[in-house]
Amino acid sequence: MSPEPPSPDRASQVAALLAAPLPRSVPAELRRAALRRGAPVKLAVIGSGFVLMGAFFVWMFFPWSFYREHRLAAVDAATVTGRVVATATTNLHVNKTPVVRYQFEFQIPGAGRGSGECYTTGLRWQAGSPVAVRYRPEEPGVCCIQGARLSQSGGAAAPVFVFPLVGVVLVGWVIMARRRMAWLLENGLLAEALVASVEPTLIRVNNRVVHRITLQRTDSPDGGTFTLKQTAPEVIAFANERMAANQPVYVVYDGARPNRAILPETL
Repeated sequence: MSPEPPSPDRASQVAALLAAPLPRSVPAELRRAALRRGAPVKLAVIGSGFVLMGAFFVWMFFPWSFYREHRLAAVDAATVTGRVVATATTNLHVNKTPVVRYQFEFQIPGAGRGSGECYTTGLRWQAGSPVAVRYRPEEPGVCCIQGARLSQSGGAAAPVFVFPLVGVVLVGWVIMARRRMAWLLENGLLAEALVASVEPTLIRVNNRVVHRITLQRTDSPDGGTFTLKQTAPEVIAFANERMAANQPVYVVYDGARPNRAILPETL
């Protein structure tokens, strides 16, 4: 597959950009092309979807009662005998086992009766069953049957954090990749090199094979190489064409991290 030659306007824009002093003023058309190469916006859209979906699941299933459960686990919490008033199966399942809701009552010494609601995965008690109830003496409304929990999901809610975390990482990566690409265009150093090899790897991204492009510098007495990882067909085709013709390419690279580089002639 031969790469399409850049339009005269694009070629002149690239030439003018490479000849400009640092920091370069990047034409809008070239900037857009470079940012797309750095990371497509659709990945940020997908990441945002994961964040929104994950936020919904977190709101639905996060164990918001963990602080009350922590207070009930303290040694100064009181324990009395109570009774299950009613049970009901919820719509939530953990490992295909339904979560059961219990309503219960208990006697507060010298202060009347208290009541509460708690959950277990699978049925443990029937209505009318005697149970041990832990509660906070200073706040009897903080109470739970011993062996049950105050939130429907409990520890099973941990996986819901994966969705927003993946989304945040994906959006963050897109932002950083695009900023890095913009920085390279404006501040990257310029080098000339020959394409030494273009090799497919075993890695695939978006159903495209990642290729390793090795470039040998020709404008420095010390030589040196650049190694680029690419999936864009037009960049891979460009590198293969220049390697076959033994023609040099321009490289814009980060002086601190030379392998963070682009081939501006492919924009």
